[in-house]
Amino acid sequence: MAKNNLIVYYFTGPCDASPCIGESTCDARFDGTYVCLCRPGLVYDQISGCVQTKIFPGALTLSDMFKPEMTDRKSEEFQIISNRIEKEVRDSLLCNFSIQIQLSTVLDGNGYIRSIVLSLRQGSIIAEVQNFYDMSSTVTKELVESQIEEAILEKKISGATEFKENSVCDLGACDNTTTNCEELVSGVAMCTCKEGYVRSQSTSPACLACPNGEKAVDSKICEKCPFGFAGFNCSDPYLLVVIVVSTVLGALLIIFIVALIVVSFRNQKEDSSSEVDFSSSYGNKELHKPTGIPRIPRANPDDGWKSNNLEMTNSGRNQALVVRDRPESKARYTDFDEDMSYRGPSAYSVYSGRGVDNGGVHNPSFRQDDDRTRRY
Repeated sequence: MAKNNLIVYYFTGPCDASPCIGESTCDARFDGTYVCLCRPGLVYDQISGCVQTKIFPGALTLSDMFKPEMTDRKSEEFQIISNRIEKEVRDSLLCNFSIQIQLSTVLDGNGYIRSIVLSLRQGSIIAEVQNFYDMSSTVTKELVESQIEEAILEKKISGATEFKENSVCDLGACDNTTTNCEELVSGVAMCTCKEGYVRSQSTSPACLACPNGEKAVDSKICEKCPFGFAGFNCSDPYLLVVIVVSTVLGALLIIFIVALIVVSFRNQKEDSSSEVDFSSSYGNKELHKPTGIPRIPRANPDDGWKSNNLEMTNSGRNQALVVRDRPESKARYTDFDEDMSYRGPSAYSVYSGRGVDNGGVHNPSFRQDDDRTRRY
């Protein structure tokens, strides 16, 4: 509300004015009080905010009767029980009492800083307590546990019956998704980044993932993925697979085309060779014409014909009857295709058995297979 150029703020709760500094959060308590809480592993300092310390958490069991109102941290019941536990545990862990000027001042007691009750739950009453020590302290969780158990035996903690030490990693000091939590030093949670993540800050409980197309190197920096890879931490090789498959398919296509060309060339060559052989074998018809046998001349039954004028003479091809003392006439030979009429039954065929009435004589040198003849 503004009035006379002055800004006046009205607060309805103890945390409305954001009294806590740094990364701490304000947690309202009973009667307008509050506490500043830091994430697990850190403690609030009024000057520096949240600082790293050694932390020793545990569960302290009390024999007091539990009330449902104790689960509410703003309730009076919670404030009464928590204040009593914090004071008695602090007294038990301190070797010598001294005056604490501010929270950043380390009390005498091997670096002890403070104890905080975070919650109360039923069974009778179970208080979740965190005990903070300076980073330079040599205290261990075994020592803290023995000191509290000794205080319980000596009845220094009212109604306390048992204290169970917990691990700092059980508090969620490290992000379970991006980091691995290890308690290498007693009371200190070491958050190491998982593979594929890089650390954002030295005190951050979580690590960051590299952008798409980059990968983490030694959990410190992000580098671009090698060729062919992408995705989170370069885990997706789809581009490389596409390249390899395309290369293989391209090579197979080239081989197929070359093979097709070779086969086509060979087929053409074989076809050409077949045509040449055919023309050389069947192109000259004269070589394949049937030679046949010389035609036996017909005997003319005239008065001057005598049987002794004919005799068997070697004509150079087959035996044939020629007239004695008459030279062989080459002109009398004709092609087989020119005299188709000679295919008729001959007067001197073996099927006739004997000559006809014109005085023909049976030719004993004629064979049945010699159906193709030439004229003599």
